[in-house]
Amino acid sequence: MKSGVLGLAIAAAVSAAAATAAPAGPAAPATVAQERHQLAALIGKLDRTPLDKADAGLQRLIAAPPFAQLAPEEQFVAIYMAGAVKLQLNDAAAALPLLTRASASPQADGGV
Repeated sequence: MKSGVLGLAIAAAVSAAAATAAPAGPAAPATVAQERHQLAALIGKLDRTPLDKADAGLQRLIAAPPFAQLAPEEQFVAIYMAGAVKLQLNDAAAALPLLTRASASPQADGGV
């Protein structure tokens, strides 16, 4: 994925969401903070990361229990980017449920 401008815009959205989002639920704040840090790091270097490694990192992030504690904006970015990476890897079958999930999010209408 060679869209540096998109990566910068998404990284800015993740940073803004992280600055305003208060973690909720039983996850330890440090764990949620680590999840946010991982997401920002993945998105920030997405255009310089091999697609298979970006895919693996995003899939691990989404599958981790603290993911549910991230702000909706952060979840949207991770799910959308995971779907986009799957498309870049020519795995439309895996991309479809991710992009469908992202599209159903209120953030899909520009709420990021």
